[in-house]
Amino acid sequence: MPSFRRSGGARRGGGVCRRHPVAASGPAAVLSLAAAPALFTVSYGPALGVLALLLGLRADRVLPAAVLFAAVGCAGTAKVALVGVDPAAQWVVLTGTLLFGCVFPWLGGRYWRQSRQLARADWTRAARLEEEQRIAEARARLRERARMPRTCTTRPATS
Repeated sequence: MPSFRRSGGARRGGGVCRRHPVAASGPAAVLSLAAAPALFTVSYGPALGVLALLLGLRADRVLPAAVLFAAVGCAGTAKVALVGVDPAAQWVVLTGTLLFGCVFPWLGGRYWRQSRQLARADWTRAARLEEEQRIAEARARLRERARMPRTCTTRPATS
């Protein structure tokens, strides 16, 4: 049984979702689109939302996710236009599912990622400020020690 780190990845390498999160969430969108022309299915809907959240949480750039969402939207529109019984209603469901099931969870993941990065940067800044404060205190102590012998060795004037 492999041991897992706190971050959830495998011991070596991390797996597909860590290195290529688009490649991990793309098949769920393709399978959902193959199952229903409007992309909305009970079996793939939760997977789309969770994988879109993880995509936003783990992807470094925006462009691959935007390309994935655009490709799924274009493929879904083509499938609805060619196969759909009521294209207008199915296209509305496709758009709603893509928006609420993919884009909004992805934006939530992006927000979560950025807030974690901001918190990490804040803690790093606080540690740096504490270190600077410690260095300034050490310099002040050294200045005080260097000043002390001069004041102690001076002799008072005799009359």
